[in-house]
Amino acid sequence: MIWTAIRRLSLAYIVGGGILLVFIAAPLIFELAPSRTAAGQIAGAIINRHSLLALILTAIALISLFPQGKNSVPHSRGLLIALLGTMIVIELFSYSIVRPILNDLIAQIGDFDLTPKDNPLRKRFGMWHGISSLEALITLILGVLAVGLECRTNQPKEPADHESA
Repeated sequence: MIWTAIRRLSLAYIVGGGILLVFIAAPLIFELAPSRTAAGQIAGAIINRHSLLALILTAIALISLFPQGKNSVPHSRGLLIALLGTMIVIELFSYSIVRPILNDLIAQIGDFDLTPKDNPLRKRFGMWHGISSLEALITLILGVLAVGLECRTNQPKEPADHESA
């Protein structure tokens, strides 16, 4: 029971945090920050921290499936393992490869507001930013699927209705 709660809380943060970051925080930061460079610094710092925490929580959610045994989540255990494992691979790739490349390009570009859009570094940054965004979207979709699967398969059994005579 405790492992189910841990897994559900982990998935809630991963999905809720991802939705908050992608659809609310990042657009607001870019709207309200004094410059595109400042917005990128703020959003990038938040994304880096969220990515690390999401990776840790995804691993915890995956590990939480094993103490329960095969019979506790009968039809979905394998699918949950596949979803969470795929999320970990994507998050590891993003955190260990894509984010450092983006951070290096940001350092090379310097001020985005002063760098022309046709600058080769900005074009390269745009490509890697697109890859990062796609990874975030795929991870979010997999997380939503994991939450849906978790909710569907772990519903408490309702007692049978008894008609009174």
